[in-house]
Amino acid sequence: MDNIFTGETCEQATEKHNLRMDYAAVLQEQIRLQNAKKEQLKQQKLDEQRLEREEMVPSDPIYTLAFGG
Repeated sequence: MDNIFTGETCEQATEKHNLRMDYAAVLQEQIRLQNAKKEQLKQQKLDEQRLEREEMVPSDPIYTLAFGG
C-alpha cells in the first residue's frame, strides 16, 4: 500500500529506513573512533606529565618552587 501523503511505496519506505539506519551506524562508528582518539591523547598527556614529575629531583629549581623542597 502506498503512503497517501508521500506517495511512497512500502518498498521505498523500507529502503529509505534502511539507508537511515546504515548512516546512523556509520556516524556512531565515527563518534566511537573520535572518542577513542581523544581518550588516547588524554592518556598520553597524563603519562607524559607523570614522567616529567618522576624525572624531577629535589635539587631541580622547578621542583623547589613547586614543592618547597
